[in-house]
Amino acid sequence: MSDSPGIKSRRSPDIFRTVKNTLHLGTAREEPAELPVDYEASMRELVGNIKQQSDGDLKTQDTMARAADARPFIREAQSHKQITTLYDALDKENIKAATETIDAMGRAMNVEAADVLAILLEYPDDAVRAQAALTLGVLGQRDSVEPLIRALDDRSAQVCENAANALGLIGDNRAEIPLQKVPVDNPKVKRAAVNALARIENKRM
Repeated sequence: MSDSPGIKSRRSPDIFRTVKNTLHLGTAREEPAELPVDYEASMRELVGNIKQQSDGDLKTQDTMARAADARPFIREAQSHKQITTLYDALDKENIKAATETIDAMGRAMNVEAADVLAILLEYPDDAVRAQAALTLGVLGQRDSVEPLIRALDDRSAQVCENAANALGLIGDNRAEIPLQKVPVDNPKVKRAAVNALARIENKRM
């Protein structure tokens, strides 16, 4: 998509390029292999089995086993779809759709998206950075700790608060000193930092 002058002034080309490359989209995109037909059929059978549980009319154990085998492939496909949706929203400057997708990644525990969300902690829009920080906490990946520590110095108080909360959820000891250094000029951010420190301490006990 060609950038208008207004868009160029609002987003960082370097960050956007990094996100694009991390997503493996655009010129760098590698299409995932399609799910084998038998896996799709197994998933449909799994859904049917769940619906029939109340009647005690379950399919054979072999069918259930094949359906269970399909789950990792279905999850991978769903993860890729969410990441693609996020990229499309960012490409169109649709901040509402982007933040909703990032939130959905957390609810789906899409840990494969953690690297992308860590990069988005430097995205120009405050709402995107804030939601990325919040979702990283939900996903709980320790690789996200250092990017979240840097986000404690964000220009947006909401990003700082969400980053502090996220670090508390992850519970990594590396965050203790940075959280202790959070300034007191914003009570909400400081309270989030104090609560995060308490969470980290509790996890150590």
